[in-house]
Amino acid sequence: MEPPEHVVELANACVVAVTNALKVELDFTQDTLPILDHYVSQVKGPRDEILGLVAPMCGAYFGEVVRRSLGPMRWHAPADDYARFRLEHELVFLYVNPVGIALEAVVERESEGYGAHLGLLDRDRADVARAVDLYGDVREEDYYRFSVRYEVLEQALTALLAKAGEAPNPVAHTVYEAAVEDESDRDLPN
Repeated sequence: MEPPEHVVELANACVVAVTNALKVELDFTQDTLPILDHYVSQVKGPRDEILGLVAPMCGAYFGEVVRRSLGPMRWHAPADDYARFRLEHELVFLYVNPVGIALEAVVERESEGYGAHLGLLDRDRADVARAVDLYGDVREEDYYRFSVRYEVLEQALTALLAKAGEAPNPVAHTVYEAAVEDESDRDLPN
């Protein structure tokens, strides 16, 4: 499934920004993620600018790298509502907000409300944790890097696909919508 046009525009803006800043062109492969890590380490500016431009374009680029290499995945990307962006895997239940990951990469701390964590079913959390733990501890200064987040996603997906077996059941967008809505409801005070 092709990404929405506004995601393509953001990802292409990232390519242009990185090319202008670093004189290196990104090519939507995993190999370019360390370049993106270097780019965001150079970004300084007001939080509003980061939220409004840098995080969305870097998140769209990162999301496109993930979608193209770890797919099949589809975007849920309501225009200009970056906190609700999400990549949804189509064969196993796994989602993440690439803009949330980008925001955390820029500010180098957790950004609540942006869904940068792995969205998993409770029954899969232990299997994914074991798969990710095989890499060992990550240094604090590396935790928010795109390249590390990609590896975590890759390990999580490998574990989930192995668990699903030869013929995984496709996961519809409506399943994600219900799960995310349920997750939001649990965060509300009683």
